[in-house]
Amino acid sequence: MEARRVPTDLSMLPERSAYRVLADLQQAGYVRRSRKGRQNRYEINRTLPLRDPIVGHGLVRDLLKLVVEEDVEGHLLLRPCRA
Repeated sequence: MEARRVPTDLSMLPERSAYRVLADLQQAGYVRRSRKGRQNRYEINRTLPLRDPIVGHGLVRDLLKLVVEEDVEGHLLLRPCRA
């Protein structure tokens, strides 16, 4: 995913704020940046634990399943109802 698309695809953060968030995530080891030609590519480390005590021992992979995978029951809540 390109960093400039993060604000429009995932939230209403300004582009500069999105880059700051990415920098923080890189520093903490949650995201790894690599260059391919003139573009930056970002890879999420799915094996790290979430730092929120509410989710206990949840991993980044668990959160991504809720957001991305359609076969997860909780994901159905995010879809609009079709009549």
